[in-house]
Amino acid sequence: MNGQIGRLGATQNAINIVGAPTDYVREIWPGQEAPLSDAFARVEKVGETERKRGPLLIETYALHLLQGPKGEVFDRAPPPELK
Repeated sequence: MNGQIGRLGATQNAINIVGAPTDYVREIWPGQEAPLSDAFARVEKVGETERKRGPLLIETYALHLLQGPKGEVFDRAPPPELK
């Protein structure tokens, strides 16, 4: 998931929310699959949507429902500029 979440000072309540079913939206790149099943016990692809400008396809997004994190979800490493 997004490493920025851990750096924004997430409270314990925000961390507990991840235990509930979570929606995850990501951009789809051809030939690339998100390794979500490595981090969550249950991953269900809910749908896809396309963003177009006229007839041109600009981006495709996928929506996943995630449940049961298998470990630490938040990136607790300091931001790169503080390393």
